[in-house]
Amino acid sequence: MIQSLVLIRILQQHICKKLLMFIRRSNSNNSTSNTEQKQVVAVNHDYSVTANNNVTDKAAADKAAADKAAARSNSESATVDSSSSSETTNPTVDTPFADKAVHTIYTGTNTYLYTTKELTTIATTPLQGNTSVIAYPDGITTALTGKNAGDPAIPVTYKGQNLYFKGTFEGLTSNGLYPDGYYYALTDTVFYGVVKPIDPSVKLDAPFLNGSTWFYFFDGGFTIYSYKNNVWTGNTFLNAQ
Repeated sequence: MIQSLVLIRILQQHICKKLLMFIRRSNSNNSTSNTEQKQVVAVNHDYSVTANNNVTDKAAADKAAADKAAARSNSESATVDSSSSSETTNPTVDTPFADKAVHTIYTGTNTYLYTTKELTTIATTPLQGNTSVIAYPDGITTALTGKNAGDPAIPVTYKGQNLYFKGTFEGLTSNGLYPDGYYYALTDTVFYGVVKPIDPSVKLDAPFLNGSTWFYFFDGGFTIYSYKNNVWTGNTFLNAQ
């Protein structure tokens, strides 16, 4: 039994400035006798108007320039609002949890989960061994910053929360996340997986040998099966509550 527990522990190691157009007006007033002459200059980024007229023409030019400036301002405001609305309704967000979901049993020891893919902030809910976890293998990335830089960040859903599992190796099974139906022959007499040894899905190249051991992991614990004379007997260990 002690040897079996040692084996199980060995097995458990495996994210414009926008410059507003402006108008500068420079007015120069020159009065001569009964006629008032003024020079009106309207300047913006794409046009320039210079006119010498009387007061009436000057007022008309001012109004035209002001109207054009207002139109440009409204147009730019509408563009900004539209852009802002588009970003709000269609944000560019990293959504690894929308990828293919795989149900697994985590077979390692209790460990931390993280709230970000950079693995910098520890979640309040730790991951317990021998429990059900939804993993998203297509969303696996590598942490680029912080003390966990270089480690795989595996998106998981655990107890209804979308979090990240810090891996040691690539993939799911090498990190102790076993998909439904998974089993593995460690040696000719030592096996482990998330199916029982008598499950019809188990196919081996050779018959079981007397003294074979099978570690079966499930949501809530594990069972150690021993094989002798074509009969499997097992001892079950449940997670601490």
